[in-house]
Amino acid sequence: MAKLAEEQRFELSIVQDVKDQINYADDSWTRKLDAAGDALVKAYQEIDMAEEKYKFAIEKAEDGIRKAKELGADDIIKDLERGIKISKERMARVKTIKSAIDKLPF
Repeated sequence: MAKLAEEQRFELSIVQDVKDQINYADDSWTRKLDAAGDALVKAYQEIDMAEEKYKFAIEKAEDGIRKAKELGADDIIKDLERGIKISKERMARVKTIKSAIDKLPF
């Protein structure tokens, strides 16, 4: 009888250990997932703001090109065209990142 009681305590101990480990993992996972979600939201907002700045830079550069053509300022045109190219390349990357974040289950 004593051996049976000891066996049951041992089994209950194992079950409790497993439950404790699962609870710890769940709590840890939830905290990490929440933190990751918060970080992604903040990153998304920053990336979104960067995208708006790139759009604005492109608009300004295009306007500058029109004005530079009127003045015959070819050097400025090349610099502005380079700025447009860089902004468009970075916007493409921004859109890729935003799309990837949008697909996450948060």
